[in-house]
Amino acid sequence: MPRSEIQQALDTLHEKAPESARRRFARMFRPPVAEVQPQALRVAIAVVVRDSQVLLVCRRGDGALSWQFPA
Repeated sequence: MPRSEIQQALDTLHEKAPESARRRFARMFRPPVAEVQPQALRVAIAVVVRDSQVLLVCRRGDGALSWQFPA
């Protein structure tokens, strides 16, 4: 965020700019992205650790509780 005196100078320059420059500026301006809302976790995973070995496991599909282990 610019300091207030810099923002005032920018505002003045924008107001005095030709209409074509103001349109070009408006096309380039992107409004801030809306805040992202949290989403529920949609997967089931397991992490199995044994000494220095780690196994990641994910559940198959949305059906019954069957698990797929990596080959």
